[in-house]
Amino acid sequence: MKRTSMILMSDFYKQAHAEQYPEGITKLISYATARMTRIPKEMCGDKLTVFGIQAYVKDFLIERFNETFFNVPLEEAMAEYKEIIGETFPIQYVDTGKFEALHKLGYLPIEVGCLAEGTRVPIRSAFELPEGQCQVPFMYIINTHPDFPWITEFLESVTSSEVWYPMAIANQAYYYRQIVNKWYGVTGCDDAARKSAISEFGFRGGKSSDAAIKASSAFLTSFNKTATIPAIKYMHDYYGDPVKEIGGGMISTEHSVMCSNFAVDGDEETFLKKLFSQIYPAGAVSVVMDTYDYWANLKRCGAGELKDIIMNREGTVFFRGDSGDPVDIICGEKPEKFKDFTEVNEQIAKGRFPSLVEVDKGIFRRVDNEPGDFTWKEVDKISVELLGTVELLWNMFGGTVNEAGYKVLDKHVRAIYGDSITPTRAEQMYRRLAEKGFAACNVALGAGSFSTQCAETPDGRLFPFTRDSYGIAVKATWCADEHKGEERQLFK
Repeated sequence: MKRTSMILMSDFYKQAHAEQYPEGITKLISYATARMTRIPKEMCGDKLTVFGIQAYVKDFLIERFNETFFNVPLEEAMAEYKEIIGETFPIQYVDTGKFEALHKLGYLPIEVGCLAEGTRVPIRSAFELPEGQCQVPFMYIINTHPDFPWITEFLESVTSSEVWYPMAIANQAYYYRQIVNKWYGVTGCDDAARKSAISEFGFRGGKSSDAAIKASSAFLTSFNKTATIPAIKYMHDYYGDPVKEIGGGMISTEHSVMCSNFAVDGDEETFLKKLFSQIYPAGAVSVVMDTYDYWANLKRCGAGELKDIIMNREGTVFFRGDSGDPVDIICGEKPEKFKDFTEVNEQIAKGRFPSLVEVDKGIFRRVDNEPGDFTWKEVDKISVELLGTVELLWNMFGGTVNEAGYKVLDKHVRAIYGDSITPTRAEQMYRRLAEKGFAACNVALGAGSFSTQCAETPDGRLFPFTRDSYGIAVKATWCADEHKGEERQLFK
């Protein structure tokens, strides 16, 4: 898509504001602040993570301004401008001379400053501040040439549009990281492994490819794993970090690979042997296991020749589930405990229908025969559904007990789940693993596009991310007539 001229990258009304400012104004300062939160504070705290401003400045205010305006011949740049504005807005009230003068100047006469990226800035309204405290802006814009004070607020629309989203997702990543830090600490996992605990998998579900790149880049402020390759280049281009230090991905299969090999071989085992011994005899590899029968496939890998191949590899096999309840798949189903079936029936009479119950030291699953008719079937306590992936892998491959007293799988195997892992589910998964005596680092997790577009509370309420999620606004707060030596604070 052809890039839009940066002098058209505004709301319509911004085009006529230069003529409306008081005569003689030579300086105008705008600040960006996070004024409030619509995300519950238990999910984000009372601070917002500063991120994305340097990339925005380099990409939009330098590269795109040069490409679409300053490096374009004046006649060509203004012809396009006049065509668009002339057909859509009362252009007779717009002084096009200001853009001609800006083009002649040859650069954008502004200074942009911000708190160091990564800073956690307070989220609060100026109207709620205790006496003696001030609101903390995370960014400012000020013009550096007395003829162009209007340019400060002309940039408000695009600035707000480009800055709020990376900051919201950096905050979401920070929240994920606090969950990782908590459970990796409790269960005695290696501190260095925390940055690799959760990978960003949201490219295909992003609001657009540009949004997906910004979301992944924001996620990389707290972790170093992503499936979104262009995010690595984005961070390298605009922040200068060495590529290898930004992040990376993992070799992994997908369902089309598993299906096509099954179609040719007539089974899954043939391909798995080839995958682990010939295609990837070393290194980390993730293999999706639920194309046909997840639990049967896992048990197949923990016995006979396949187990020998896995245990003799130089590297780790990550066994990936991709369907069912993620927490139950990794940790095992957790039955509700009741004293007896009388208590179970009381719950059913109230309209609650438990699906898995533990009664008199026996575990029973509800089997629905037809609407309104069900029976209870006793479940073997060592069934794979109750064990879950991590415990099943422990039973097959073994491992060690760390200094904190938690089980860690043999280095050749791990579990991985990259679908639908919200912060709520990550918390549940780590907690339930700990309750069973397993360290959090036995499973690698993935955050998909849902988590880069929406926050979920533990009780299932959803809070989509928008500019208003944290009340982010870019507003003028100070102006000056330097010729007269007059300054004015601006407020509303």
